[in-house]
Amino acid sequence: MGNYDDILKKLEEKFQNEEITKKTYRSIKARYEKRLQEMKEISDEIEGIEEKDEIEEFERKISKEIPSVKERKNIIKISGAGKLSQVYAKELKCSGSTKVEGNVDAYDVKMSGSCKISGSVKSKTFKASGSSKIEGNARSEMFKTAGSCKINGNVDCDEFHTAGSCSIGGMLYSNNKVVVDGSMTVGGDIKAKEFRCAGKFDVGGSILSQTINVELNGHSSANVIEAENIEVKKMYTKSLFGRVFKVKGSLKANKIIGTTIYLEDTTAEFVRGEDVTIGPNCRIDAVEFKNLSVHESSKVKNRKIIK
Repeated sequence: MGNYDDILKKLEEKFQNEEITKKTYRSIKARYEKRLQEMKEISDEIEGIEEKDEIEEFERKISKEIPSVKERKNIIKISGAGKLSQVYAKELKCSGSTKVEGNVDAYDVKMSGSCKISGSVKSKTFKASGSSKIEGNARSEMFKTAGSCKINGNVDCDEFHTAGSCSIGGMLYSNNKVVVDGSMTVGGDIKAKEFRCAGKFDVGGSILSQTINVELNGHSSANVIEAENIEVKKMYTKSLFGRVFKVKGSLKANKIIGTTIYLEDTTAEFVRGEDVTIGPNCRIDAVEFKNLSVHESSKVKNRKIIK
């Protein structure tokens, strides 16, 4: 009976964690309780089995009869307006207006149009275009958004790409790279091997990476920026007639720490690095360096050589 007791316990946990609906919970529980009764009725058969191979064969027959508590569906598709409670599938495809009340657990998630998920998302790939909102956390190997995207919790991924506008209430963690083409707001820290931004960002915490490349388009800010190689440059764009224009942009940070640093249009309280180049239109309170170059249009109040 212990096997059934364990399954019923897990079933109860999944219901309490809102991983399955009340209807599903009651249906599966009733089915198991019926089988428990059947097990009691055949308990005398077990006592009559003495040989080890007979016992093992009996256990195999019983285990095959035990159904899976939760079976992953193949593909869930919604076109137009749709509403789901919980999603546990191999693939989720939504186009139009979709609302998911609960969590999404799928290998591949593709959404276009308007989508709102009241829980968290777990997937291998997540691709959203249009307007999307996740009220919980997001975990995906590949996370891509185009348009407007808002995640209230944390994002944990192998690779992150956003084009348009993206807002993350918590932390953004990537095992590989973070690529921003547009604007992004992050309440906590950003941690990645590579951070690239062509646009603007507002980070409440720190940006921690091995390499950071930024092309400024609008006002960007972060508490701390730290990487081995840091490059912050103004963005240029071409008109219809081929003329090149400088795009207005700026960066403000409390601390910028790295090995090789190049900055333009940056205001910072403290900069520290081995090879530091302060390009045009910068305002720096203090710089610690081994090698330093300062553009004539920039101002550095205090300078200290690292020995």
